[in-house]
Amino acid sequence: MTRTEINNSIDSNITNQTLPNSITPAIDGQNRKEMLDYVDEKINEIELLEGPQGIQGIQGVAGPVGPAGLNWQGQWVSGTSYIEDDAVGFDGASWFCILATSGTTNPDVDTTHWALLASQGAQGPQGIQGEAGAQGIQGIQGPQGIAGEGLTPQTNGALSINSTTQVLPYDINFLTGNGNGFCALPETTQL
Repeated sequence: MTRTEINNSIDSNITNQTLPNSITPAIDGQNRKEMLDYVDEKINEIELLEGPQGIQGIQGVAGPVGPAGLNWQGQWVSGTSYIEDDAVGFDGASWFCILATSGTTNPDVDTTHWALLASQGAQGPQGIQGEAGAQGIQGIQGPQGIAGEGLTPQTNGALSINSTTQVLPYDINFLTGNGNGFCALPETTQL
């Protein structure tokens, strides 16, 4: 019984004057307040008392067996035997077998033997451009190329610069079909 229920019961008894003989039937407001305070005090004492923990009860009866789960078989393979509750992946979705089959019809078409378990969701929006990565390290130098056909390296010749002809040592690095080319001069060459 709650404190409110006890107080209401006392109020009812006082109003109807059905209190036990040990309590004076005619209770004025002051006596009523004292009696309610006394009851509250006793209820608090009772609430503060706590007994030792009881012994553990006996174990209850086991519940019923739950439904069987699915048996994942991996990707669907045409002509493979599948039984009820086998699950497979096919074309971005998962399917479970509802009737044994060893058919060659894809699960998405064979609704007699297969039911959709989960399908692939729609493609989401493209994400924002990521930050540029750090520059990588320089690669190793490639191998020397092969010499072109019909060209003979030369080490000396006449070189014309600003309408002046000087004999300078040089190496021909490249010749074009019309005789023009690039030359490498030693660093000590004065022009």
